[in-house]
Amino acid sequence: MIKNKIKFFIILVLVYSTNLNAQSFGFGCLGLSGFIGGYSQMNYKVDNLNNLINSQYTGLDSKITFKTGTGFKIGGNIFRARFESFFFSTKIYYQFFKEQKEISNLTGTSLTSEKFELTMNNWNVAVDLGVPIFKFLDLKVVEGGFSFYSPNFNHQTIINNEVISETDYENSENNLSYFVGSGFILHIIPDYISLEGGAYYSFYKINNFSSDQNLLYPNNENPVIEKGSIITSIQLNVGFPL
Repeated sequence: MIKNKIKFFIILVLVYSTNLNAQSFGFGCLGLSGFIGGYSQMNYKVDNLNNLINSQYTGLDSKITFKTGTGFKIGGNIFRARFESFFFSTKIYYQFFKEQKEISNLTGTSLTSEKFELTMNNWNVAVDLGVPIFKFLDLKVVEGGFSFYSPNFNHQTIINNEVISETDYENSENNLSYFVGSGFILHIIPDYISLEGGAYYSFYKINNFSSDQNLLYPNNENPVIEKGSIITSIQLNVGFPL
């Protein structure tokens, strides 16, 4: 039944497109015909996590400050329709961010290092709406969507280059967030290759991390990560028009 509906939808779109003289489809117009690959940066507010870590190492001059995660994104443009005065598209992509910090202390002949790693893995579904500015440049007026994210926090204690202990904290909640932003699309080879950039605000929070039923931040009043984040990204789109 579902397959028949999908076939009907594809046929309907193809027939409809032939009857619109003003309509022209760009890359990734229908089906999995467009691919995404790029680089992203996430700026977040994690004061509670930073304060928790630093409170355990008050004797050291250095401080841990998690604030910016970086990583890559990969996915596909499912549908992109381009008209004379506007365009819209939908996309699905996987995105991950990672930030690492370290505190070291030399005691006698022993060098002790505390390594921390914060990661965020996201599955995203997005829709954008934009307008052409020039033949080679489009403005994404608005792009919004949902993210299903899996945060992780890792702590290692290393003495003289040997890992003595390691704890991996996870968040078991079903984490769903949403984001909204805007950007641009620069057409390098029209209908085939384009460069896309954007800036977005993601609304989310993480109440806590846990490992073997032990809470990393046992404070129910304030989440360990709060107030969302600002995400910037640049990506290359490669398309195969139908």
